Amino acid sequence: MMEVTMRVAALPGVVPVEQPLDFAAVYARWFHDVSHWARALGGPEADCEDLAQEVFLIVRRKLSDFDGRNLAGWLYRITARTVRDHRRRACCAGWCGPTRWCGWPTPRPTTSCAS
Repeated sequence: MMEVTMRVAALPGVVPVEQPLDFAAVYARWFHDVSHWARALGGPEADCEDLAQEVFLIVRRKLSDFDGRNLAGWLYRITARTVRDHRRRACCAGWCGPTRWCGWPTPRPTTSCAS
């Protein structure tokens, strides 16, 4: 398994040092930001922590493939795709009541069961 590192500058003017990325440290540092992004991207407030958990399941699985550059951008893109998929599932399944997330009305049956 490839070890992922991230450039970290300790002090201004000091050459950046390669430092391994640890999942627990990434989780602790970024969980709040990821849940905030999930809400800002349109995730339901009640589901934001669940969405953040889904994001970090993906992060855990793909951390070894991450190149170490722009961690915030990488997490944001995973969050955006996770929220998009969640909203799409909710819209298509009609879980959100008569007006769905995407604003489309709930479809009405074209035939009656009584006929």
